[in-house]
Amino acid sequence: MKKIINQVLLLFIVSYLIIYGLYRYNVVPYEFLSASFYAGIINALNVTAALLAFNYTLNKSNSAFLIFNMGGMVVRLFVLLAIFLIFLKFLNIDKSGFIFTFFFLYFISLILEINYFRIKAIRKND
Repeated sequence: MKKIINQVLLLFIVSYLIIYGLYRYNVVPYEFLSASFYAGIINALNVTAALLAFNYTLNKSNSAFLIFNMGGMVVRLFVLLAIFLIFLKFLNIDKSGFIFTFFFLYFISLILEINYFRIKAIRKND
């Protein structure tokens, strides 16, 4: 699990260094910087919840694993949708920057999660 945490942290650090560099050279405004920060926090919480759920059910029965992880995925998606809409509606942030950064980080972290799950499943079967 330490490897996936390092990969996710590296993703967020590199992303924010790039965005901060763009901000420092006045390519993107402060609103974009703050919007990307909020999007990153939301995605970091989502990845953390997914990894905790996966590791909790790794040695459980197949039905418990599927119910907990797939059901957890549905719950996480609805929570993400609610938080996403609340942030867009009530915060004074760059909406396009928030949406772009959110989905960029979401899909990259989803790829990392799936790869982690695949590697763990292969190791479990060996």
